Amino acid sequence: MKLRSEARNLLSRDYKPKLFATMTKWQTKFILQLFSLLVPLIFSFAVEAGVFTLQNGDQLSGEVVNESEKEITLQHAVLGILTIPKNQLQSKL
Repeated sequence: MKLRSEARNLLSRDYKPKLFATMTKWQTKFILQLFSLLVPLIFSFAVEAGVFTLQNGDQLSGEVVNESEKEITLQHAVLGILTIPKNQLQSKL
């Protein structure tokens, strides 16, 4: 009998997972909206790091801050922010 009542609860429209069972409707809505705002924010901080070889043979490593058609902006650990024209890049590792 217990299994039947649990199945009936799952199929009913008013079923709430146990996490949300004690929350009011506005609290549940607030948490879901907050979560939907935080997830993209967290993933926007994913940064591409790499080693770049210039035409003259120098190598620079750093995190790509911005990339456009003509240039790449890197955050280097020692040199800070560097903007390098793409025509001066030989390769990217």
